[in-house]
Amino acid sequence: MKLSETLYTQLTDRQMSIDKRLDLTEQYWHVDSKQMIFDWLSGLVINRKKSGLDSVELVHRVWRQLVCCLQNLSNDQVSIKSSFIKALTDTLDNESGESNHSAVECCLLIGKQGKELDYKYEQLVELLRIVLNKYKEHEEFLTMILNKYWTTVRVQGNINKRLALWTLNPATPVQIWRSALWTLNPATPVQIWRLALWTLNPATPVQIWRLALWTLNPATPVQIWRLALWTLNPATPVQIWVFLDLCKQLLAPLLEIRTIYPSLSVLIDDILKYIAFHRTWSTAYRDYIQSLSANKTISCPVSILFTTIESLVISGNSHVVNFLPLVFRHCINLIDSEKTSEVFELLSQMNHWLEQISNDNLYIDGIRQLLEILDEKHLIDQLLNDTLTERITNWMKDILFKRQIASKSENYARLCIVCLHLHPTLIEANLSELIKDFLNSKQSLTVFLNGYIDLYAHMRSLAKLPKRLTMAFDQSVLLPSNVTTHYRKRISECTHTLVDEIWSSLLDQLENSKKHLIVIQLIGALLDGYRLFDLNIPRATLIQQTQSKYDRTLEKLRQQVNENMLTSPDSSHRVCLLQCYLSLGWFSLCLLSFSSNTPPVDDILNHNGLLLSHSQWAALQTDSDLHPILFSLACQRLYRSLAVDEKTIDPSLVENLVDLSSFSSTTVFDQLEPFFDFLSKSKQMKLIKLFIKQIIDHPNQNRAWFITDESRLRLVVQATIEHVIETNAHDDSQARKRRKIDWEENNDDSFYDFLSTKFCTIDGKILSIFSSINFEVIQTPAILISIGWLALKTSPTSLESMQILLDITRSTKVLPKSFMSHLLDFTLTTNNEQMIDGVLAILSTNSTYQSVVKTKANAIIEKMKSEEDSQNIRLLEKHLLLFHHSRKLISSNDLCSVIDRLLNSPSHSSISYSTLDTRYVLATIILNGLTSYEKYLKFLQQTWKSLIRDMNESNEFKQVVIAYVKQWEHVLKSQSTIEDIDALVKCLNDRHELISKVTQSMELTQFQQWIENSIQHIKIPLNDHEDDIQNCHQALLLLQTLARCSLSKELNAYLMTVIDSVITQCGPLLIHLPHEFSRYSQVASFILTFSNDIVAAKKSQLRSQVALSLLQCCLHLPANIFFVNHSNICKLVSLLIKHHTTTLCKHVPTIETILKLLLQSIVSQAKENQATNEELIEAARDMTKLSAHLIEQCKEDFRSTIVYVLIDYVHLLSKGVYISAGLKKTLNGVAFELFRISGERVEQYSGQMSIGERELLKQLHQQFKQYHMFKGAV
Repeated sequence: MKLSETLYTQLTDRQMSIDKRLDLTEQYWHVDSKQMIFDWLSGLVINRKKSGLDSVELVHRVWRQLVCCLQNLSNDQVSIKSSFIKALTDTLDNESGESNHSAVECCLLIGKQGKELDYKYEQLVELLRIVLNKYKEHEEFLTMILNKYWTTVRVQGNINKRLALWTLNPATPVQIWRSALWTLNPATPVQIWRLALWTLNPATPVQIWRLALWTLNPATPVQIWRLALWTLNPATPVQIWVFLDLCKQLLAPLLEIRTIYPSLSVLIDDILKYIAFHRTWSTAYRDYIQSLSANKTISCPVSILFTTIESLVISGNSHVVNFLPLVFRHCINLIDSEKTSEVFELLSQMNHWLEQISNDNLYIDGIRQLLEILDEKHLIDQLLNDTLTERITNWMKDILFKRQIASKSENYARLCIVCLHLHPTLIEANLSELIKDFLNSKQSLTVFLNGYIDLYAHMRSLAKLPKRLTMAFDQSVLLPSNVTTHYRKRISECTHTLVDEIWSSLLDQLENSKKHLIVIQLIGALLDGYRLFDLNIPRATLIQQTQSKYDRTLEKLRQQVNENMLTSPDSSHRVCLLQCYLSLGWFSLCLLSFSSNTPPVDDILNHNGLLLSHSQWAALQTDSDLHPILFSLACQRLYRSLAVDEKTIDPSLVENLVDLSSFSSTTVFDQLEPFFDFLSKSKQMKLIKLFIKQIIDHPNQNRAWFITDESRLRLVVQATIEHVIETNAHDDSQARKRRKIDWEENNDDSFYDFLSTKFCTIDGKILSIFSSINFEVIQTPAILISIGWLALKTSPTSLESMQILLDITRSTKVLPKSFMSHLLDFTLTTNNEQMIDGVLAILSTNSTYQSVVKTKANAIIEKMKSEEDSQNIRLLEKHLLLFHHSRKLISSNDLCSVIDRLLNSPSHSSISYSTLDTRYVLATIILNGLTSYEKYLKFLQQTWKSLIRDMNESNEFKQVVIAYVKQWEHVLKSQSTIEDIDALVKCLNDRHELISKVTQSMELTQFQQWIENSIQHIKIPLNDHEDDIQNCHQALLLLQTLARCSLSKELNAYLMTVIDSVITQCGPLLIHLPHEFSRYSQVASFILTFSNDIVAAKKSQLRSQVALSLLQCCLHLPANIFFVNHSNICKLVSLLIKHHTTTLCKHVPTIETILKLLLQSIVSQAKENQATNEELIEAARDMTKLSAHLIEQCKEDFRSTIVYVLIDYVHLLSKGVYISAGLKKTLNGVAFELFRISGERVEQYSGQMSIGERELLKQLHQQFKQYHMFKGAV
């Protein structure tokens, strides 16, 4: 018997359990029986009861197997029955849980395989309805089903929908038609009757259709058959069905999805336009619109669409409200130009629907969109010229004022603007009422006034606007800033003649109206928007025409100051006037640029013309609300002073400007930037020097500088040096010898020599100007030299100056050796070891500057030849790094002679002249400063023995020890003992590369003896004595340190054996440690830290059983210690899961117990208030990370039992412990990660739980499924 026949026999054998038969499908799937297996599996879900799927778990398994089958289809494909599609649809609609997810996966896999399924049209519509309503969050699923629906509607048509009536001959007598139709059951749904009619032979004369209809059951409503006949279009046999399904089931969900997923909007728009706006229904749309004009109801195919839209709009469906304008636009495109009244009837009908919405904003938004289409189509003029004028006016008035809208929102303002464009007379008549409504909302008033300005600008009537506004406002108010900005933009678009007319109109209103603030603001906006430079008119004519208006404006402002400004309690009024005065100033500066002769400013405060007395200006500075505008005026004064051809700039201008700058949102330099490059070089230098002085005198001021490129930097540096030389030179005779600094000369040595002659002490505040510069990109050496000279002369020395010098040394530009020599001298006096080392490392490796280092080292050696021993010791200690970096550059003979002299001194071993013992200084200089030290070998070895005795845990001797380690192989390898190495490792426990250098030179026997001597202090039980605990800790620290060092293969193998043994003892050590042990927490902490470091360093090198024993350690910790070490425990478990996954997955209960203990410790600490909320949240975050590692590494192993951890967590929460909102959110995050592992097993759990606990678990799971389940997926 063939294999396929045998398999079929076994699959259909009801004596065999379904589980075993499912096992067979898994076993034989890859054999050539895929179609048979898939048919049998799909048959199980199609006939579930008959197949014997009597448990939920069996159903889930069948679905999982179907998913597996579809996943493993390569090029071979199986045919899929439509009955299976129905089973899929039923599962998606009626079931939840794992079966539901598998059904979704099946659909997606079918789509990815490109399988063209033979959907029945009804099944496809039903599937789309389910997906739209229940799977909104699944974008991929939505996209696939929508594409299938779109393809089916466009290409496949209404498949297999022909009934037997199609076979009737058109010549058949009426009695036979009657007999055929009469046999249809009157109880049959209306759709079937329609279908029956639709499938009649299209060639049949209409009279026969009508006759057949009349002979139907008299009880059938006539409207149904009339609709059926009305929609008869033989050329499109599918459209009516698709259209009806869209209207009844799919319209609202499709529009909602269109809003949720913008990426699907194009596809959904295509579907809606193809179905709802298909050319088939053009006549029906026209008939529907005509019925509105005739005020009578008729039946037509699109009636169902409008009925659906009406009900959805009235219910407040925002998606359908936003779809309504598309319908309206489509309809008015079908209306003949002679029948524009039908547009209004349609608009009235849609407004009637919208009026029944309770949400004001939604209603306003809907009717506004309809009116915007009316405006766009320019139909309102035709309607207003018709007999409908009065009706339209009243209707639009009802829209605006009849509905009692609680708050006049921005939407309402936009609606008013649309009505303004459609019916200006209506809005003008009610302008005061509208503005009164908008005064309480700044945004709404801004929207309305901007639209109002746009209308007048469009009509070229901006000159009439001031009068209309002053009449509309009840009182003088400040307009929103966005309104004046918009007005300024419209002014900038006007011609000179029109602006001139508008300015005159504003001045007239300033004289005749009491709404002065409105007019003053508009004048300021007009002056700001006046495009003087773009006007193609003679300059003399421009100055003549504008000068009189300028003077008149200034006079009116001065009048307002005397009448209102000084007496008003509101500072905003004064701001308004000063802002207009500022605008006058900018306008005046533009006019001055047209004149060849710029008059000087007589009154420095009233720089734009007389406005206030000096005492009044001084009084204004006490009002903090005026500081920003006063700052802007101060900037303007400086601009005006710079524009006038004067030899000097008044320093008081800059001083006043800087004083006010702290009250402005912009800096002085931001204000100067646009004008700075247009100034002459001398004025630029003068201005920069003034600001440098202000920076020094005002340390709290913003020090930002407008350095945009190297040329600007050059200017700033040059001005800074000249300022320093002029103001800070100590020698009066030198100060008078002025020399122009030539930046173009190529002799950098000469330039630095000139700077070196200046004996200056520079304030460090100046360096803040250059602290953010990238010195590597500077191409001019003179700039680097100058900034470096400033840093060298700074007093007191700061980290900022040292960092600048270090950055300069890194530059690739060649700088004078004299400068680098001074820089080196300065560096050596700083006592900043990091900077000294950095500078010396750069200079000693750069061939250009090596001579500087060599000269300095030789100079110190020469000095030591004539100094006393005590002074030489100090010099050697101070210049250890210098001699280290220069040892290959200088001759060692001279240095050796100094060292020999000190070694032969009778006092060197007993008297210390420095912070270190003299011997240690000499040893360090020998090891670091000489290339050969054989003659000092005995001294070095003796000194090492002393160093071992003196060494402690401080860093005092660390540099000496490092010097020895670097030369270990040559100095101490043959003489070292275990005690030497042990002391060295304790001193350098964080320098693993140095320790590795020492250990690699050890023999295996010596290494073993060293380790054994150390680990003997790890005792069980551990005594409660400080020495015992300290020795145990030191032994573990030694193993931690060695674990991170590079060892030879033999040493590493031995070390791993020792580590495995020690870790195995950690559990018993904690077990035998009494909880009342005074240092229990300390011991537990360093054991866990040791374990973490070992696992992190050695990873999978640990034996699996040893790794498991680490988990056992955690189980013996008391609750309070558990919480204190939560971070160590979570990190340890995560590391073990990562590096020992296989072993850990075999001991799931142990890890779950640790998770439970961690949760219990957090809740317990929260209950007893023994930890801060931040500490509790941090512990919960550690658990979240641990849970994420479980998902990543061994999710399947924990799936069946992790639910018990969740139940334990719910049990803890049900005890009524108060938990802060932040902690609860974080703990729930842990639960959500565990839900990802458990899958649907939480819902299937039927163990014992209280009602409250079960409800709490259900709520948590619902939150997970709703908000977190698909997070990061797809």
